[in-house]
Amino acid sequence: MKMHKKISIILLLIISGTIITSMIIANGQTDHSITHQLESNLKPPGTLGMDWSLEDVLTDTIITFSNYEGKVVVLDFWATWCGPCAESIAELIDVKNEFSSSKVVIISINVESSDTETIIEDYASEHNMNWKIVRDTENIADFYGVISIPTFYIFDKELKVYKTYEGVIGSSSMIRTINEILEEPATPTNTNNGEPISEFWAKNWYWFVILGIFLIICAAIFIQRQRVIKQNKELQRQKFEEKKRRTRKRKIHK
Repeated sequence: MKMHKKISIILLLIISGTIITSMIIANGQTDHSITHQLESNLKPPGTLGMDWSLEDVLTDTIITFSNYEGKVVVLDFWATWCGPCAESIAELIDVKNEFSSSKVVIISINVESSDTETIIEDYASEHNMNWKIVRDTENIADFYGVISIPTFYIFDKELKVYKTYEGVIGSSSMIRTINEILEEPATPTNTNNGEPISEFWAKNWYWFVILGIFLIICAAIFIQRQRVIKQNKELQRQKFEEKKRRTRKRKIHK
């Protein structure tokens, strides 16, 4: 019985330590998530894109965002004075050359009010920006929470946010993301609150770890208890046999 008590105490200490450790990890994960949300106001995956109609600076034609349903859309928020934006142009050229215009549409949205159409046209010509370019006169950048440039939004075929990038990003990453959308056209399965399952697991994995550890410890306690019960029964049997043996010996001596 003393051994059983010691084992129970040890297991309880393990359970307590595991729960405390998991709660610390969970708290750290939550803090990190909150910090990330404070640092970035970008729309999360699954958000339906804002519809708008603006004039293409290069062709003087009106383009409407919702008309591109069925295609992958890349939005590039930029300005002519932005050095990193200039670096990203080469990456966008690689992306444009990789895909047919029937599958992927690139739209650069200029967010600088002082960049006139003439300035943008000259800049586009100099940097070989041969895709759609519009000026942000409908506060699109505000809607998408853009606070630094360049910022990229990639939309799936339903014009929902699929992935976002801030800063210079290599063409290989964008091409890989676009291929994911083209190869898997189905909408990602969401949880009941509309959150993609992949994000749900990423945010809540530690609770499942706690549950798994708890079940394992409960199973260990149950198995150990069964062993103790079995040992006690064996001891009782041995005592009973010993008692019977002594009783027989006394009868023989009499």
